Amino acid sequence: MLRKQNRQQQLMRICRRAWLTQPETTPKWGGNSFLLVILLVLGLISLPGRPAFGQQDLLAPIKFDWPMLTNPVVKNPPIKFDYSPRLVPLWIEALQQSEAGAQRRAAQAIYRASFHEVAGLKNAVPHLQAILANTKGNRSARIAAAHTLIRLDARDSAELFGKVAASGDIELCLLIEPALAAWQYKPVQETWQQRLQDPLTNEGLVLLAIQQLSAVKMLGIAPRLEEIAMNENAGIAYRVEAAKALAAMGQTPLAKSAESLLKYDKAPLVDRLVAGQLLQISDPIEDQSQQQELFALLTKLAQDPQTAVARLALQALLELQPQTLVDQADRWSQSRDPKIRLLVAQALLRTVTPQPDRLRKVVAVLNDAELDVRVKVAEGIKELSQEAAMKVIFVDLLSEELDRGPEFWRSQEQAMILLVDLKHGPAAPRMAALLEAKEAEVFATAAWGLRRLKAVDQLPALQQRADQLIVLLEKTLPEENAVDDVNEQLGQIFQAFGEMKYAEALPTLKRAAQKTVLPLPC
Repeated sequence: MLRKQNRQQQLMRICRRAWLTQPETTPKWGGNSFLLVILLVLGLISLPGRPAFGQQDLLAPIKFDWPMLTNPVVKNPPIKFDYSPRLVPLWIEALQQSEAGAQRRAAQAIYRASFHEVAGLKNAVPHLQAILANTKGNRSARIAAAHTLIRLDARDSAELFGKVAASGDIELCLLIEPALAAWQYKPVQETWQQRLQDPLTNEGLVLLAIQQLSAVKMLGIAPRLEEIAMNENAGIAYRVEAAKALAAMGQTPLAKSAESLLKYDKAPLVDRLVAGQLLQISDPIEDQSQQQELFALLTKLAQDPQTAVARLALQALLELQPQTLVDQADRWSQSRDPKIRLLVAQALLRTVTPQPDRLRKVVAVLNDAELDVRVKVAEGIKELSQEAAMKVIFVDLLSEELDRGPEFWRSQEQAMILLVDLKHGPAAPRMAALLEAKEAEVFATAAWGLRRLKAVDQLPALQQRADQLIVLLEKTLPEENAVDDVNEQLGQIFQAFGEMKYAEALPTLKRAAQKTVLPLPC
């Protein structure tokens, strides 16, 4: 019962905030009597499930667009945190103790305090360095000290870190060596190069060395990395990591080396993976003969049955000749790998021209099963729509998407978000028709879109939908997930009433404000 009351209080608060928003929109309210109803209007939704603060699975424009939480703006006084001046001296004293637990806890406390701008933490650096330098000390204390030194950006610890790296303690090396790379501490690079000499024995340290040499872009090591990548007797991890490092440093494509790995029809998977990395393109290639050579290798590699290999080839083709992906879009867009489908979408966006047939292929990707693909394509459409000719066509295509069947709910959601962003008011009637759609991503987004477009002429449709939901909730308890969806849509509808000062909604609000007690399911 207490939980139910708490939910009701939260939803009452939603209502109050929704109706206190102040945009000047007609029609005007008739008086102040509505404020009493405002306090209770969402009480009927106090059902199992969370209040309508934006679903995690809906996109950011909806998730964070709740004017009831931000309008009016409440300016809170700034909060100033004060810390006892005895804290840092106390932690330093603990660091000087011989007991490892005290050292570790003090180091961890300083680490946490660094996020709160506690003054004087730098004074602890020499003591933390002493703990790390003690090779016979407790490992947990040394690791905590290293963590804290990195957090404090104690760059004068670089020499000490270099000595620790040379000792080969893998646990500490994994922690401090990325910091040394970020600090551009050159003496440690010799240690990293030594690890790459034959025989390659300690896999963890060798891979770490390759990664850090790549991070500092030490181009002089590229021949050795290519040698490792091409060594058929080397471990798989060594070869793949070396090839990745070459690509990351911009030392690819290496067409001849890749071709030698692909000379057999049934080359091992590791050879194909390495070849894919060696064919990555970092800079535009002007030489036509080199382009043709790379194109032949990449188109062959793109046919690989392993999507990890084919993806590398398509990624390079996207840089070399994106039209190739467009020409075979029907094939690659059916791939089970969402990253491959995204590459095809990126190729479409790069090569598109202001022609309906071409742009329709881009809009079709908005119905992709992977949310990340849909969002990135929507971002691309938004960018292309800055051009007037593109915008006109996209607006028509996105509007048409709203008339499609329920199986296109993904693209309908994205289309509404884009149409709102493009401020296309004529789409409002189509959005109103989707208020009763099957999927929450559609019906909640439709309510949000109508509110954002200030679609005054669609307020009766919003009220009709609210009435339907109120009747539904008076009769039964929907499943928990359905309650969340209803909350999402009702929250947007009631906020629309408040923002547009829709006085005709008063009967709906009064009915919604009535407390309905339903038996809880057994």
